[in-house]
Amino acid sequence: MNELDSLRNSTDELLSDFSKRVNSMKGRKEYATLIRKLDTELASKTAREYFGEGEFYAVGIDGSMIQNETLEMLLFYVNSVAYACPFFVKDRLTFNTKELQKVDSLGSSNAVPLWLEDLGSVADNTRDVEVDYSSTLTEVSFSLMLMAELKSAFKAAQSEGVRIIFLDRSISGSFQSLMRDIRYLLKDESSSLFAVYGKQFLRDLYLMYYLPLSWMNNPAHGPYIVHSVVKLMFEGRSLEQAVSSLGLTEKQVDYVSKRLKHMNEIYPTLKQSNKDTYFDQDVIGYKERLLEVASEVSDRFFAGKEYPLKINGLWLRTKELNTVNIILLASLLENCIAKDKLLLGITKDTSSTDVSRSVLQILNIPAEARPGMRHDRIMFTILSATNEDLFSTPWRSVGYDACFATLSQDEHSKLKAARKVASIEKLFVKSFFQTRSSNRTIYRSPVFLYDRPFMEDFDGSFCSELEYLENGRIQKIRPYIESKDLNSFDNMILYILSSSDHPEVFESYGHNILLYMADKDAKADVKLKEGLLLGITNLKLTPLARNEKLFSAIRRYRDARAMSEQARSEAANEIK
Repeated sequence: MNELDSLRNSTDELLSDFSKRVNSMKGRKEYATLIRKLDTELASKTAREYFGEGEFYAVGIDGSMIQNETLEMLLFYVNSVAYACPFFVKDRLTFNTKELQKVDSLGSSNAVPLWLEDLGSVADNTRDVEVDYSSTLTEVSFSLMLMAELKSAFKAAQSEGVRIIFLDRSISGSFQSLMRDIRYLLKDESSSLFAVYGKQFLRDLYLMYYLPLSWMNNPAHGPYIVHSVVKLMFEGRSLEQAVSSLGLTEKQVDYVSKRLKHMNEIYPTLKQSNKDTYFDQDVIGYKERLLEVASEVSDRFFAGKEYPLKINGLWLRTKELNTVNIILLASLLENCIAKDKLLLGITKDTSSTDVSRSVLQILNIPAEARPGMRHDRIMFTILSATNEDLFSTPWRSVGYDACFATLSQDEHSKLKAARKVASIEKLFVKSFFQTRSSNRTIYRSPVFLYDRPFMEDFDGSFCSELEYLENGRIQKIRPYIESKDLNSFDNMILYILSSSDHPEVFESYGHNILLYMADKDAKADVKLKEGLLLGITNLKLTPLARNEKLFSAIRRYRDARAMSEQARSEAANEIK
């Protein structure tokens, strides 16, 4: 058997297995538990209550990035683009996409050069650049692009009349990954941010790590008992009162005390009063102080004249850049919650497995009816296509807590922490959705995922206690899951999503028109600027190379060889 026959047979076998799996998903009424249909009247009522009646604006923000190399110099270009359109709330909520327009004042962009030799200094001092060259480039570009998007979103949230902000990314995923960078940075005493802004910044960053968002739940499980104690102390309780109200064990109290003692040694944070321990009053403004630093650093990239990757002669690495990003993101979330602005993150190509690993079990879907697919977006796409009557558009999946991304089933079908510990619950809510299908259901719009901040007023009643296994111990958690009834807020969001696409444009069929336009504009800008920016860089580098006789140093051998081979090939073709 040759390779082609082997490939045909293997492909046929895989297709047969996939067809069996798809057929097993057809006509299963159990899947009705997974989805929620749109109630237009309730959505309109909720919109009037949340936004009020009148004219408002929605903004969609997306960014793009590119990195190039020329003569041993790297060039990063990042941008973010914002599009806005009015929407009206009265008897119904309607979007006026005819008045869609780009808002230049909300956009951000910059080109940053960097010697290849210094790439390791920006990414990580301990990293071997030769081994991880490609991923290092991507890390730097992604951090800068995310900063541009968050900067634009923060400006949009402060704009009068803007009540909806769409981001082309997962809010919960960005938050969790950025929080990890804070943890890494707190272990690094050589950070340029600590050197420039002092120990108070380090102390404030510790406080942010323990209490990044004011609405954060008090989860007394795993390592988050410190977060719970800090939140209660910020509410005015003493350390002794906080640990008592949470019912912590002696071992847990010792763990919390050591963490707070370490923070207090860095910069005085605690005070004694009648033998009780409280936070000093000057720690209260830590979020405002951190935002001042983040604004100053981010302004260096998008409004400053100094070289942005250095501050006082010290490199800003990806850990520092992402620390600035998490401060901007947390401030954006707080601003939107405080001013009743709806912040939605929409993800096009998510590969999440939250529903298949844990949510199906919580919803009591029988084991024999579970699709057996780990990829949630593909699972919902196939379910929608094979159960057309049940999944009539627009629909969305039940909303669920982002913490389910860190939970899975063990061999006894019990919940367990999938990644050592479960993340904090009641921070973000996630849901899949599909808004369009043709009259004969021949074509359906793609399935997307949105996430948003948890909102106690709308979501609190959907939280219930669950047990799970973590580090060999049974822990309790109270996550959000829309297992019964209909959440009116997410019903309103589905109404917004189904009203803000552009079905006449294929790429925007079922997808948000503001994000579609921002994406197209951002990519066009990158394409336009790429050649221009490289040309400017080469004009600066070539005279240096000529005057200092450094061509062999700043042009790598493989690049010079490639140019020679290309010239030789072109000459040969001309002779032919």
